[in-house]
Amino acid sequence: DIINSASFKLGLKIGKMAKPLKKAIGSFEKNYVGLLSRRVSTKEDCIRFVTDISQKLVMHDGIWATMCAEVCDDLAKLPEAKYDKDKLSFGFLDGYFKYEPTDKKKDFLKRLERILADYSDNEDLKDEVSKLNLIVDEINHKN
Repeated sequence: DIINSASFKLGLKIGKMAKPLKKAIGSFEKNYVGLLSRRVSTKEDCIRFVTDISQKLVMHDGIWATMCAEVCDDLAKLPEAKYDKDKLSFGFLDGYFKYEPTDKKKDFLKRLERILADYSDNEDLKDEVSKLNLIVDEINHKN
């Protein structure tokens, strides 16, 4: 039940988005992760937190534009009544601390899919995006 909640899923994305700050800022875990549930008590607090994380990522050249856009979109759409700071914090910790081995091919395909998603509504590139989606689908089905 917890892992299917919108707050957990949002927290998971925020945690993954914040991962580069683990190495970039020595005190990040102590100042941000250690006080997480206090920092995200309300949806408004969470908006401030995500904004702060995004700004720090920009300052440290670690921004993931697509991931940041997804997080902002998910947070904006999350109804206040469904916001749960504990589930969000739990999801964040899962996303932030989870070890994910690097698979260059899988990472490449994920990035391609994100880029294509960014341009999927662009009418001027409709044919190009469609062709590239077919290629990505073909590569994914070979695996």
